Amino acid sequence: MIAKRVYLIFISILATIFPAIAQHILYTELPTQDQLPTAPIYRAFQDKEGYMWYGTGGGGLCRDDGYSIKIFRSDFKTPDLLESNWITCITGDNQYRIWFGTKRGLYLLDKKDYQIRLFGDKEIEHWSIDAILIATDGTI
Repeated sequence: MIAKRVYLIFISILATIFPAIAQHILYTELPTQDQLPTAPIYRAFQDKEGYMWYGTGGGGLCRDDGYSIKIFRSDFKTPDLLESNWITCITGDNQYRIWFGTKRGLYLLDKKDYQIRLFGDKEIEHWSIDAILIATDGTI
């Protein structure tokens, strides 16, 4: 019974503290939100040129320049582009390439020609890639 009272007091204190903190959170919608293939964005990355890259759950990889969104995904126009449109991680390197992991492989997008290729050998080709780290010396 005492534990229940302590729990209720704790909840009451939290309820009074967090609304005050929550009032200081600023939320704005992306100006290009309506151009995204799916609403939820699971990963975000800003490259050296200032582009925002979004990883969606099933909608593919998206590049946002502030005015429009370019979508990279497998669909009826490009059925073999990606094995999975679920983007799990995104990063960039010093050679203006975007590395991104999916639930079915690791991919490399070259920003010179925006060509995407599957990276890796047959062993990791179908793995879910959950994180990518690029060291300062360029090692992946």
